[in-house]
This record gives sequence, structure tokens and C-alpha cells, in this order.
Amino acid sequence: MTTAILLDDEQSALNLLGNYLEDFKELKVIGAYRTIPEAETSILRSKPDLLFLDIRIHGEYVFSMIARLKQKQLSFAIVFVTGYYKEHLNDVIQSCQFRYHFSYLGKPVDPELLEEKLYDYHVFVTKNEPVEIDRDYLVVKFKSVYEKIRFEDIVYCESDGNYANIFYLKDGKLCRRNQNTSLSGLNEKLPSATFFRFSGKHLINRAWFVGVDVGGNSNICRINHPALNEVIELPIPEKKWSEFKEEMF
Repeated sequence: MTTAILLDDEQSALNLLGNYLEDFKELKVIGAYRTIPEAETSILRSKPDLLFLDIRIHGEYVFSMIARLKQKQLSFAIVFVTGYYKEHLNDVIQSCQFRYHFSYLGKPVDPELLEEKLYDYHVFVTKNEPVEIDRDYLVVKFKSVYEKIRFEDIVYCESDGNYANIFYLKDGKLCRRNQNTSLSGLNEKLPSATFFRFSGKHLINRAWFVGVDVGGNSNICRINHPALNEVIELPIPEKKWSEFKEEMF
């Protein structure tokens, strides 16, 4: 069970976030506070796993509190919930360098993005099994905009160094979104029943797999979405061929 403490000087913001968090059975809010001294005392006493912090509380920034907590060698992750994140980006990064994970949510909180943050927390911070989330889409960020991509529209994904490219159908065209995550990180967010990673470079939507070209120096995976006018061909590493055959045939 993940424990969390909320800090915001707006009661309405605390109520809204608290109501959203009630939907997550794996998380328990053990305190919600409107002043820094109250929150700091509770954090020191209860040692929560996760903090949801507004950046400015009654005119005082929370970074001094974080620095004091750092000296106590507590282990927690931070999600900032604020409308002023970009104005304090450097402070946010500096204050969180000593933690495993940090992120932020804008105000008013979007419940779907909150779901994404909690999913990331469980997968990448606690190293537990991914949280069971009943959904059929992936939330991605493009520039400063978040958008939802349905699993059924994703054709395949490709590694791009420390990043990953998502190729998906939109308005009948194959589009690409480059994400600040590795292919492994992206693979953790996609259901294995729908997607198969067959190499260090590629993972595919099983629904759009149509066959394999065998021969030459390598075998070729062929995928084709009904809306596409062309077959996409992706190389299958020789050392992965046996695993590919067992999984896909």
C-alpha cells in the first residue's frame, strides 16, 4: 500500500485531488494539509511514500521544507500540483535531484494524467508489478500538449536511443510521436496481450501482424493496418527468430 500526504493552501484543490485519489485502491491518503508546518510535522512522523505538493503555500515556497526533509534521510517521491510549474522549473529540478522520481500536474488536476503519474510511480519507482488500470489508450506528450492514443491505433513502436517513437493511425494517416522514454519503459505501459516486443529495436501491435518474409540474411516481420496502403517491414534479429515463431505462430 502506497501512503501519500497532500499539501495545498486551497481547500477546494485538496478536496478535488483527494476525491480523485480515492479511486486508487493501492494508495491511501494519510494526511491533507493547508500549511507547511502541519505537513512537515506529519511527514516526519508518518514517513509517507508519496507527496503531492503545491509549490507556493500562503506565499512561502515548499523548497525549504524539502531541503529540511532531505537532511532527515527520508525516502519519498514528489508530484508537484501547481499552476506555476514552468516559472519554477529550475527550483523543481534542483529540489528533486535526490529523489527517485518526480513529476508534476497542472491545475485543475486532470484525472487521466493523475492516473498516468501513479502508474509511472508504481512501475519505475517501487519496481512493483504495474498497477491494474482499466483503459484502452496511452497518454503521450507532444510539445506542451497531452493526447490519448488508443491501443488499437498503435501500429508499432521503435527505439530511438533513450527515446521511443510511437507510430499510430490518425485520420487515416500513419503519424509518429517521439517520447522521452526508452522502448523498455514504453513496453511496460502497454498490455502484453496486445503488444509484442520482438527485438531491442521494435515492438508491434499483434492485431496488425500479417506474416513473415523468410530468407536471405534476415527474416522480416510484416505488419499492415487496414487503413494503410502499404505493408511495413521490420527486421527480426536471428537470435530472436525462435522466440518470434513461438510467440506469433
